[in-house]
Amino acid sequence: MKNVPLGKLALFAILFGAGCVRAQEWVALNPNDPTMVVAIDASSVGVAGVYQKAWFRTTFAAALRNPGGKRYRSSIEQIYFDCSSRTQAAKVVHYYSEGDGKGDVADVWRPSSLTFLESPPGSIGAAQALIVCRRQ
Repeated sequence: MKNVPLGKLALFAILFGAGCVRAQEWVALNPNDPTMVVAIDASSVGVAGVYQKAWFRTTFAAALRNPGGKRYRSSIEQIYFDCSSRTQAAKVVHYYSEGDGKGDVADVWRPSSLTFLESPPGSIGAAQALIVCRRQ
């Protein structure tokens, strides 16, 4: 997995801060990664109680199988962020048969409880947290 370019984060911050982003305006965090592209729906960044939250879309170059064994090519997930501890947890993950959240819904995963984990420095997860928690 490649690091997210700082220029891309800066562009997102400018667009988001200026209020120029519309609903479902997906902004790719790593558009040059040949294995997968992760994008944020900038309009979805918000607050859920004590957490920040946002929707992300991941499209893979090749089809994968989810934990239940179902084939998928992309996912759209709502992630909650505990910005004070720099951790995040998936609230729900929708798996799709085609890229960019298109095609049939292959599966939906809703964990019974939120499990907050840290993301390694320089990872997509760390970039997601940086973007979402910057709003606080």
